[in-house]
Order: sequence, then C-alpha cells, then structure tokens
Amino acid sequence: CYRDVKDTTCTAQFAIKNPLAEWTQFGDPFFLAWTTTPWTLPSNVLLAVGPNIDYCAVQTYNSYTGKPMTAVLAKSLVNAYFPAKNAELPLEDYRPGDKHVPFRVLDKTWKGSEIAGIGYEQLIPWVKASDNAFKVVTGDFVTTEDGTGIV
Repeated sequence: CYRDVKDTTCTAQFAIKNPLAEWTQFGDPFFLAWTTTPWTLPSNVLLAVGPNIDYCAVQTYNSYTGKPMTAVLAKSLVNAYFPAKNAELPLEDYRPGDKHVPFRVLDKTWKGSEIAGIGYEQLIPWVKASDNAFKVVTGDFVTTEDGTGIV
C-alpha cells in the first residue's frame, strides 16, 4: 500500500574551495545542494551533479548575512530559488535586511561533467578530509525535477 507523503527538504550552501574564476567576481562562491534527508548533512562527503545538466552562477546576497555571494545551481531551477522580478533590481542598491534580494545570472553555463572534481568545504569540519572527499561527482540519478540540480 502506497500513499503520498510530504518529505522535509533542505537546501544547504557549501563553500567552494577551488572555484572557477567566473565564480569569484562577486562575493564568496557556494554550491546550493538540495536534500530530502537533511539529518545526513553533517556526514556529507560528496556532492553529485547531472553530467549533462546545465549549471550557472548567480551573483546575489546572502539573505541572512547580507554578504555578497555567488550561488551555483542548475540553470533551469534558478527561478525556484530567486524570484524573476528580483533580477531587475540593481545589485549595488541592495542593503542588508531589504525584503527583495537582487540577483544576476552570469551568461556562461557549465555542464555537470565540467564542474566534476571541484572541491568544497565540509559543513562541520570534524574529520580530516581524504584526497577524494568533499568534491563534486557526476551521477545519472541527479535531475532537475526538484531542488537545485545538486544533491
């Protein structure tokens, strides 16, 4: 017997260790990763992207800290996280606490296969990282149906 259930989901920001140059032009760069099992985030050791999914960089501000940042996520999911009307707001006019957070999507996109291997910081740095941990890998199971295109 099956029934529809509503799962708890979470989107987490993972600081990027060795970002592409385009991702460093506006604040610190972060991968936005989505999960339906937020209780596993402290033990996360890999992020997966779809090898053929288009990813983009979004210049914006962290709505909690007010600091400039660049978010990396699937291009087709940008408006699930950033209201389209806020793209018209000038980045330079933003002040911490503003209700509407402006953003700008960079023109260039990258396939998931192109960003595989990029490292990121642990959310809770309680273990010494091995050489193969805390990196982006590709996975055919990653989709853009929900979330950010990064899991």
